[in-house]
Amino acid sequence: MRTFRNGMTGPDVRAVQEGLNLRRFSQDTPLVTDGVFGPKTQAAVQRFQQRNHLIADGAVGPRTRNALFPLAVVSVRALGMRLRMPTFGGGVRQSNPLGGLGAPTLPVLTPMPGLFQPVSYPRLIQPLQSPILPPPPPVPGLGLPFHHLELQPASSLSLGRPVDVSFSLQLSAIVMIGPEDGRHQEFSTGVITSTPGVFSGGDWTVAWFAQLTHVEQLNRAGNFSWQPNAQVSVGHGASPFLSVTAAPANVQFDVNKTLSLSFGGPSVTATFAPEGASLSWGLASFGVVGKFN
Repeated sequence: MRTFRNGMTGPDVRAVQEGLNLRRFSQDTPLVTDGVFGPKTQAAVQRFQQRNHLIADGAVGPRTRNALFPLAVVSVRALGMRLRMPTFGGGVRQSNPLGGLGAPTLPVLTPMPGLFQPVSYPRLIQPLQSPILPPPPPVPGLGLPFHHLELQPASSLSLGRPVDVSFSLQLSAIVMIGPEDGRHQEFSTGVITSTPGVFSGGDWTVAWFAQLTHVEQLNRAGNFSWQPNAQVSVGHGASPFLSVTAAPANVQFDVNKTLSLSFGGPSVTATFAPEGASLSWGLASFGVVGKFN
């Protein structure tokens, strides 16, 4: 195969342009696949070479071509099997359903079953029989049966020096432990972001949290419940922090299956940060809970 440089033309140049378009970054302008190796194609080749730690000379030689079309080596192995296992009949032939000469068609390869699979390649009518690659090893992970998701905008009034008000937005995934319409526990995890205090200022914070909630139904309709909870948060504001919150007086009213109102009483939060530890008290909180699957 020839080395492609500025000024060359042909269908193989068009194939290079198509390969560059497939491997371009989102900020790169796609090339016009006209089969002409011009300045824009040369600049695209140089960007590809720089990103793949090749000599950025703007010419497509063997190393650049192998990086641009890595599957070419699979085609060579598949054609090599034809010499060792000639179990097919016939040779390369011309076929055209309308009569006359058509595109060249490769003979059907029938190597050992279970070791090869047909792989389609651009500009080839028939797929090539290529070795089957083993699947990647399984990666062990932790799966939790999430029941639903919740989005909760809320406000809270805290007792400190001075008394302050802040707002938060919490997105959580809920794992239900027990029947939803009776006494049960909920484990939730997600992300919470909080605003600075309205009066004292401060920084925005974003934190990952894990929370355990006990749900006790308070009426026969099952839409009014007591929900004491404990939450652990790890996040970052002006500096990283770890906080632990206990809220024993949370009450929730379910308007319907997808909307609830949350009212919180006194709560306590211990915060640990590089600059020191602190203990704060919350007086009350109010939130709207949206539930969705």
